[in-house]
Amino acid sequence: NGLLTTFDDIFMLTEGDLLALPRFAEKSADNLIVAVDKAREITLPRFLTSLSIPQVGEETAHDLAKHFHTLEKVRDAKYEEIEAIHGVGPVVARAVFDWFRDEENAALIRNLLKHVKIGNSEQGRDKFAGKSFVFTGTLPTLERDAAQDMVRKLGGDVSSSVSKKTSYVVAGEEAGSKLDKARELGVSVISEEDFRRMVG
Repeated sequence: NGLLTTFDDIFMLTEGDLLALPRFAEKSADNLIVAVDKAREITLPRFLTSLSIPQVGEETAHDLAKHFHTLEKVRDAKYEEIEAIHGVGPVVARAVFDWFRDEENAALIRNLLKHVKIGNSEQGRDKFAGKSFVFTGTLPTLERDAAQDMVRKLGGDVSSSVSKKTSYVVAGEEAGSKLDKARELGVSVISEEDFRRMVG
């Protein structure tokens, strides 16, 4: 219906706009407006991920945010600074550098920042500094993404594989080969309850 043409348009939707659409009753329109309002505050890693920068997935977005701390520093970073980040190679660095120098992308960010506040994701960031976590199995109450976000917000790293450098393996129900690997390497295996105590 032409209500959305750019990312930032969603933040200008009104309940009246939605009620004019088919299959939108007052409750569903209200639910969407509430959800959009909640999205007005976002962490830097999630903001970077949402931009769909080529070569930049969730892990790379977290690496960039952890290194530069602010969107402005990511935007203004030199190619060599980006490439120097652990886990970021020349292809990714070039993609990030070039993306932020495209005028259409710069306009997109300017428009988004009129509606979105990038919150402080650095609070308490040193608690898990230098620690690496691997999650395996189904946790009793925590979603995997939420648990991983907790680690990153406290300065830790999340990996998909177990190695001698892994600090902790958080094991839930039906944990498989990663749990076996952790025991083989002597890596600490903890439960969700243990993990929650560490997070505090």
